[in-house]
Amino acid sequence: MVPTALTGPPRTCRLTTADLEDAVQAATAKVRLDAPPLADGTVYRLCWGDQVDCRTITDTAPRNGRNPVVAHPEQIAGYTAKYLTKTTDDFGLPVRVFSANHARHTGASTHAVRLIETAEQIATTAGEPYQRLLANLATLGYRGHPITKSREYSVTFGQVRRARRQHRANPAALDPDADIRELLDLDQDLPEGFERVSGWQFAGVGYLDLPTAAAAVEEAARCRSR
Repeated sequence: MVPTALTGPPRTCRLTTADLEDAVQAATAKVRLDAPPLADGTVYRLCWGDQVDCRTITDTAPRNGRNPVVAHPEQIAGYTAKYLTKTTDDFGLPVRVFSANHARHTGASTHAVRLIETAEQIATTAGEPYQRLLANLATLGYRGHPITKSREYSVTFGQVRRARRQHRANPAALDPDADIRELLDLDQDLPEGFERVSGWQFAGVGYLDLPTAAAAVEEAARCRSR
């Protein structure tokens, strides 16, 4: 029996993590996909490389260092967070990029420009299946979420956001043991004159004006002299 959700019935088959690792290794070794042909008829076969890493996640694993057999949950969380927090600023790109030349003039690195040139070439020579690359040049052709989600097994980003809003509105009303998937969206209408902004833009680093910066330096010097 296969569990349908976190609260579903337990499995009855006797699978171990070693069985799952063997299945992953076997599947990745056999998976092949022939990409749509390019304009010149060239067809590329896509497959997994040699760097397939299967390690059991357990809280008994060491948190520091690399163990070839097991991994600690906090190691996985940190690795995932590293890539979730990467933004287009890492490439030196604005939010929207229209071409490799545009990226080059905005100060993008040579490596990022080459990747954008490749995305442009694929989009213009491989036909319609690859046209959407051109709309995502700022992220080097990548589109979508960096992690996968399942509405049946896990929670959605919308449910997480609703739970966060409910907690901020009334922290004491949120049962710490509640199933996040059962939480309702209790957002209230905004007061008159307020507007909800769903996007964020980097404004800068440092103090907003010289008097504020001077006061901060003065306070830091006073603290060091104590």
